[in-house]
This record gives sequence, C-alpha cells and structure tokens, in this order.
Amino acid sequence: MSIASIRKLVADHAIRARLITASAVGVNLAIIGYYFWFMFSSVGDLRHWMRWVDHTLSVSRLIERPMADMAEVESQHRGYMITGHGVMLVAMETAREKLVRDVDRLELSTADNPRQQANVDRLRQFMYKKFEFLDELIVERAKGPQAHYDLDRGFAILIRFRSVLDEMGAEELRLLQFRTARRDAIGANVTIGLWIMVGMNVAIFGAVFYGAGMQAIEEFKHNGHHQSTP
Repeated sequence: MSIASIRKLVADHAIRARLITASAVGVNLAIIGYYFWFMFSSVGDLRHWMRWVDHTLSVSRLIERPMADMAEVESQHRGYMITGHGVMLVAMETAREKLVRDVDRLELSTADNPRQQANVDRLRQFMYKKFEFLDELIVERAKGPQAHYDLDRGFAILIRFRSVLDEMGAEELRLLQFRTARRDAIGANVTIGLWIMVGMNVAIFGAVFYGAGMQAIEEFKHNGHHQSTP
C-alpha cells in the first residue's frame, strides 16, 4: 500500500471518528438531558412517598398508645376499688387525661383519611362509655355489701374499644404496604437512572477519546510524511 493510500485511509478514519464523536456526544447529551429531567421529577416523587411512609409509621405508633392508656386507667381504678384510697382516683384522672390527649393526637394525625376519622369517632365513643362505666362502679362501691358490679358490660366495652384500634392498625398496615411499594419502585427507577447516566458519561468520554486518538494518529502520520520529505 502506498503512502498516499495510507494517508487517505487514516484521513477517512479521522473524519468518521469526528462524526462518531459528534453524533455520540449529541445523542448522549440529549439522553442525559432527558434523564436529568426524569431524575428531578423522580426524586421529588421519592421524597413524597418517603414522607408518607414516615407519616404512616408515626400513626401506627400512635395507635398503640390508647390501649396502654386505657390499661393504666383500669389499673388505677382497680386500685381504688380494692383500697379505697383517694390518691388512686387522682392517678386515674391523670391517666384519663392522657388517654383523651392521645386520641385527640390520633384524630389530628389521620385528618387525611376519612375512614380513620370515622374510626377515631367510634374509638372516642367507646372511651367515654368506658369512663361512664368506671364511674358507675365507683358509685356502686359506696353501697357497700349491696353493691352490684356488672363487670361483663365493662369488658364488652373494652373489647369494642380494642377492636376499633385493631381496625385502625390494619388500615395503617395496608397504607404502609402500598406506600412502601411506591417508594421502593421509585427508588429503583432513580437507581437505574443514575446508572444510565453513568453509562452515558462513559460513552461520551469513550467517543471523545476515540476521536482524539484518531486525530492524533492522522497528525502523526501527516507530520511524519513532511519530516521524511527532503
């Protein structure tokens, strides 16, 4: 092969390299631009669902409180019924106030969910029914030996109170599963997008280095030819 043919071949390769480089850079920049937009919107969605997951977990923790509060109310009430000490009534009233506050917090935290709002209304009804029942027992105690305690009614109220909390817990679990799935799906898309962007950048740098290499070879051949010419 003659020197002229070699020079023409190298020049053709250099032209093709420049075209490949320009095309690769243009296409990849367009794709990267799209993925920047995609990532920006996806990160916003990811944060949105992360906040909802955190909110659901917070509500689930709040749902656990009223039953513990009610147990404390009953414990102090039982202590008074056994001992007759007034300090037990004070402690019972304190426990009642805490229960009311926690139910109020639960109502506020589920303001976005009509189903849970209805459940809170039912929960509050059973709570006050339980309070009324415990007050009736205190009045009945004052009758002495003639006192009659309908404990089954109080137990039934407590069961219904707990069943509402169970329903609320099940609702939050359903929401948690849905919201976690959405968060994880968007998180996976963000991760894939990041890897695609990394791949695009690698492709751009590869195309640039290829074009630069072919241009360097062309210049080297061209300079070598001039140096060999007397």
